[in-house]
Amino acid sequence: MRAALMAAVVAVTLAATACATAPPRAPVAPPLRFAAPTEPLAAIATVAHESGLFSAHGANVDFVAVDCGIRALDDLLAREYELALASDVALARRTLDTQDFRIVATIAVAEDDSRVVARRSAGIEVAAHLAGKRIGVVRDGQPHCYLHTLLESESLAEDDVELVFLEADEGAQALLDGTIDAYATRPPTIDRLANELGDDAVVLAAPVNPSKMLSLVVHPDVLEHRADELVSVLAALIDAEGDVAPLTGADFTVHLGQDLLVALEEHARWIIGSPCFSKVAETTPIPDTLAVVDPEPLASLDPNRVRLLGWSAR
Repeated sequence: MRAALMAAVVAVTLAATACATAPPRAPVAPPLRFAAPTEPLAAIATVAHESGLFSAHGANVDFVAVDCGIRALDDLLAREYELALASDVALARRTLDTQDFRIVATIAVAEDDSRVVARRSAGIEVAAHLAGKRIGVVRDGQPHCYLHTLLESESLAEDDVELVFLEADEGAQALLDGTIDAYATRPPTIDRLANELGDDAVVLAAPVNPSKMLSLVVHPDVLEHRADELVSVLAALIDAEGDVAPLTGADFTVHLGQDLLVALEEHARWIIGSPCFSKVAETTPIPDTLAVVDPEPLASLDPNRVRLLGWSAR
């Protein structure tokens, strides 16, 4: 009996010693918070989330749908998210204020994305009739650029109309209520407004449609501390390419190209000279767009997906 008792004591002592000397478990990293706008061009990210591809590739992602890309980007800058999807216009605008983000991939490109939906009862039949009208738009977003292009095609400037800057969740209702006469927006809101307004709806298209690029943006801390997880996210997005039915005029390919840098610079020139952006001084220099791009995570998966002048894989 005494021998058995001594053996039990020894066993307990050895177990306690093992627990005391065992290395502590590494803390589990919190999920990467990913903000994605509710629009068709975010389809790859949505499919990756709904199909479980993020988890399949070992990425712990908290996927959150938000109203628009500019909000996703601003929330990322406020450290509410680590990853976000934003358009090239939104990115160009924010590069004039900060470079505290990095673009790691473009996930979709559309040549024909935005429209201006107007009310016929407001006296609008064609784009020229927008002069003097109240036009709603989300400031700094892709439809803002589209509206500028449409007005320019009719030799109208922003000063020739009454711009009403709204949040993404306000614009559609403002048009339906008659608070504004027209609204520059994107899918799926275009079809929704056309259906709800019925015969009163006039959908205006610009003769030249500026392309829209939806890109994956990350906080620099992710690149420094969670680069492997970011690569897993990119792998999941690439895996989702084949599951996304192509939209008309849209290309769903995860890549990073020179066309994005050119678009960012062109948009920056428009923003700096536009009266819509009163907070941007005309003397503001064009930012170095390469400073906000990091091709290494995508290149580690497939260097052929990166096409930037003067860059080569490590």
